[in-house]
Amino acid sequence: MGSREYAVMVEEAIAQVVAEMPEPHAARIIVIGHSFGGRVALYLSALDQGELDLAGLVLTGVPLLRTPEFVRKPKLKFRAGRFLFRYRMISEGRMERLRSRYGSTDYRNAVGVMREVFVRVVNEDYAEMLRGLKIPVNLLWGIDDATAPLKVAEQSVLLCPEKIQLNKVPGNHFLAITSPGVLLDSVLDLVRRTSN
Repeated sequence: MGSREYAVMVEEAIAQVVAEMPEPHAARIIVIGHSFGGRVALYLSALDQGELDLAGLVLTGVPLLRTPEFVRKPKLKFRAGRFLFRYRMISEGRMERLRSRYGSTDYRNAVGVMREVFVRVVNEDYAEMLRGLKIPVNLLWGIDDATAPLKVAEQSVLLCPEKIQLNKVPGNHFLAITSPGVLLDSVLDLVRRTSN
């Protein structure tokens, strides 16, 4: 499963909630997505054909682009181990020890199906979706975000400047926790922009 499949499930959940509202057609939806959730939100906007009436997205710390400058090349020892494992020259146990030693924290913490999901989504690129945006997007970015560097957000804006606005703020990858007021301001800004 990847971001698209998660977006389909989220779309179904939102549609169900909206259908149960007293005035479902009065609901304009703004989706907030952080990191992986932002990947899902972007897919959700691409899937929406007007049924949900998505008004916009607020994204924070989302690894949107997969360009060489944002992709960390694995250590040589890990790449060599992966090569040897592919040709059955080392055991699964040895390969797992290499993964545990050289994989990212997120990779090491993921097990089973979640590891498969992680591997799939870190290799996704959202440039085409950003170019095709039909709804406004506020990017709220911590200037010290090491997980999804600020440069990712800046390059994302260039793909669709008429739809994407970037707000750089002090902080790291976890702005929703460290700066909830700034996140709320970004949502309210989007509400104002989309209500005209």
